[in-house]
Amino acid sequence: MAGEVFRLLGSPRKRGADIAIGVTAVLADATLLTRNRRDFAGIQDLRIEVVGV
Repeated sequence: MAGEVFRLLGSPRKRGADIAIGVTAVLADATLLTRNRRDFAGIQDLRIEVVGV
């Protein structure tokens, strides 16, 4: 799934860790807690909750 997301987003190497984290959250059916929603933009089906803002 991570490979597919990389292809869809144009292989953004700078975001590799964020994509891996986001895809893991999707596959685990988890909500991702973050301070920066933009780090995970483009990852379909990802549930995000912004915290600490």
